Amino acid sequence: MKQPVSLIRLLSLQILTLFVVLAVGSGVLVVYGLNETFKKESANLKTTLLNEQKALLQEEVYRALDYVRVEHSRIIRFAKEELLRESLQLHSMIESAYFSLDRETLRAGYVDAFLLQIVRAYNTHSFVEFAITSTEGVGIFHPKDLHYEGNDLRDLRDHQQTRVVNEELGMIAISDGGYLSTFWKDGEEVRQKITFIKRFDVKNWYFTASIYLDEFSKKIDKNLFEHLSSRRFGGREEGHFFINSFEGDLIISNGKVFNPRPNVWDMADANGIKVVQENSRIAQENEAGGFATYAWEDENGKLFSKVSFVAKIPHRDMFIGAEVNLDYIDAIIAKQRTLLENQITERIMMIIAIFILAVIVLLLFVAYLARRTKTNIQLFFNTFKNAANEQVEIPENALSFSEFQLLADGANRLIGKLKRQQQEAYYSASHDYLTGLPNRLLFYDRLELAIGNAKRAQDKIAIVFMDLDHFKRINDTLGHDIGDEVLVQVSKRLSKVIRETDTLARIGGDEFVFILTNIPKDEIVHEMINRMIRVVNKPLHVKKQTIRVGCSLGIAFYPEDGTDSDTLYKNADIAMYEAKSKGRNNFQCFNAKMEASLHGLLQLEQEISKGIKAGEFELYYQPKIKTDNGLIVGAEALLRWNHPTRGVLSPDAFIGVAEGSWLIYPLGEWVLENALSQLLRWQKRGWNLTVAINLSVKQIENPHFIDAVGASLRRFGVSPHLVEFEITESFSAENEQNIQALHQLKALGVHIAIDDFGTGYSSLSYLNKLPIDTIKIDRSFITHMLEHEDRLALVKVILQTAKILNLQTVAEGVESKEELEMLQYLGCCCFQGFYFSKPVPLPRFNSLVLGNQ
Repeated sequence: MKQPVSLIRLLSLQILTLFVVLAVGSGVLVVYGLNETFKKESANLKTTLLNEQKALLQEEVYRALDYVRVEHSRIIRFAKEELLRESLQLHSMIESAYFSLDRETLRAGYVDAFLLQIVRAYNTHSFVEFAITSTEGVGIFHPKDLHYEGNDLRDLRDHQQTRVVNEELGMIAISDGGYLSTFWKDGEEVRQKITFIKRFDVKNWYFTASIYLDEFSKKIDKNLFEHLSSRRFGGREEGHFFINSFEGDLIISNGKVFNPRPNVWDMADANGIKVVQENSRIAQENEAGGFATYAWEDENGKLFSKVSFVAKIPHRDMFIGAEVNLDYIDAIIAKQRTLLENQITERIMMIIAIFILAVIVLLLFVAYLARRTKTNIQLFFNTFKNAANEQVEIPENALSFSEFQLLADGANRLIGKLKRQQQEAYYSASHDYLTGLPNRLLFYDRLELAIGNAKRAQDKIAIVFMDLDHFKRINDTLGHDIGDEVLVQVSKRLSKVIRETDTLARIGGDEFVFILTNIPKDEIVHEMINRMIRVVNKPLHVKKQTIRVGCSLGIAFYPEDGTDSDTLYKNADIAMYEAKSKGRNNFQCFNAKMEASLHGLLQLEQEISKGIKAGEFELYYQPKIKTDNGLIVGAEALLRWNHPTRGVLSPDAFIGVAEGSWLIYPLGEWVLENALSQLLRWQKRGWNLTVAINLSVKQIENPHFIDAVGASLRRFGVSPHLVEFEITESFSAENEQNIQALHQLKALGVHIAIDDFGTGYSSLSYLNKLPIDTIKIDRSFITHMLEHEDRLALVKVILQTAKILNLQTVAEGVESKEELEMLQYLGCCCFQGFYFSKPVPLPRFNSLVLGNQ
């Protein structure tokens, strides 16, 4: 006979074996976890350190470029002073010569030739280029462009399409003269020219004295290069600047200014990369600059990496860069690995000590437990062996001892309670806790049963997916208690609409699903759904609140739209989303096109989410110009998506999808943070510019939006009155929560503007309800307003209304000088449009501001 095994000993051995396995496994996991943590932390640290170095390089280069721009502004000032001096001297000579002529000479008709001879002689001895044009725009004297003489020059345009002579004529029409900045293409290079215009009344002429700015730049280049070569930065003060021309001439490197300048166009790193050629390409192709990493070999033959950031120098045929060594990053990683190895050794020793101590304690505990339980287990087993089956009550009269009878009585009560708990648990697991309706689990069971019955009887069934419209607003504005009561009342109403053979289930939130069986024709389902919409639309009275809700429904039929539960459920859900996209509070039947459309929307949502994380979004800035003096007073921040395959996308291509999902919140937060950050940099430069940020209605409806704006304003420390939020005219002025949110936003000190004004349904009461500072007149009224009297009349009415309400006005889409002059006449404050500039990247906008000062 086989020797029986002691249960206590077997359990003791199993516990001890399990403990050993767990201890060894835990040690392995600890070591593995430490190693994996080291890998991740090392990678993160390396990335962080590299990003810090890149940020430092970019900041230093941008700071150097700011210094170059400041020096460039000095060039403009010096150039203007030289032009004024030379012009006044020549004007004085011509004027004196003219008034010294006697009457006979004046009548003889030689005056023009005489005066032009004086200008020609003066022009040959001056580095300033002089020209003469009549006040009718006809060229009189243009020595470098003889074909201009005798021709009408009013349509003469520079590289930026500025009508130069028209601008000069406009300038002398209102004053004795002034300065004009233009840009001309010389070969492949665009050169900036500064011109001083001076009226010569006695001949109905005006003089222009011009000079190219790059001719002045050589005067300050020496000090500029010496200053940049001496700059050092970084934790070890080893970072330095270098400057090359786009042809490969070395100007600055390693703290030295080269004169003469050697050509290093073919200089290569340890991997054979042509360093100067690569830097030149990056600087020319990337307007904001770019990074490059290279491998170099020191005098001992050891390879080390360098990272650099390069950018084009404005108004120069050259680029500037900054670079630092990356060898210290590897040293930090190696030091961390040594610390990790010591840490692993300590952990292993600690685990071994704990394991030995735990084994001793466990052995003592098992021995004590075995002794105390062996007798009790034997007695308990003999007494209750006939009542071992689950939920079988123990017969108390079969027990001989009162103690066991008491134990049996307690056990029987426990069994009875377990039976009731199982019944309650089954009900709870299969029904919704709030409404008492079947939940998702029971719904799927009944759907599988309905599909099986329909398949056998060759019947038709319908799955209806219902979602309450804008239910989140009820929870956010009135509270979840009222929201729960709304769900209870709606479920009671819907339960009265369906038949006894149908199923109504709540599968979560404000989502309900119906199983409609025995459907002879589709019209019956349509009638039932129309009844559902009507009962949901009836006003609800909850805690003295009258609430109206709508619902969107989607229908999928068996077997046309699917033969299994998952497919039918999914297709009904897709049809419901189609109903929402078509205005809500309606129903739609599933078709295959809906699935393809939803898939496209989901794919675009995923691309937007990845684009936010990958930094693919960028802000363009469109200048806002004062109508009376042409000065840039602000910019509208406009979002652009640098899509990896589709190129630069405007908001029309993606903002609708973002507003239809949660993505509008991180996207709006990104725009706010970047716009305020740029506004802070403008303030530090002394530029008193405003920035306008477009808002979505969904952002305003977000209960956390106002606090987020206030926190951002405080964090960046910008002046709130320089921040303007734009809402579209479709903003609902009937929504009290939205109106209250705008007043709270206004209380932060920011300005609020209505965009695209005139295209919606605005009224005086609409304007009176909202805390508006500015009206932006839609471009559709400005375009061709001079050819259409009705458009011009509407613009006049809008401007008069704004004046009465003491509101600022901005005209959008100004594309011609004539439109601008009409807006000046009508008293419009500011304008935007292609006549001055389209939306441009930040570096181009900064250049426009510098040229506008």
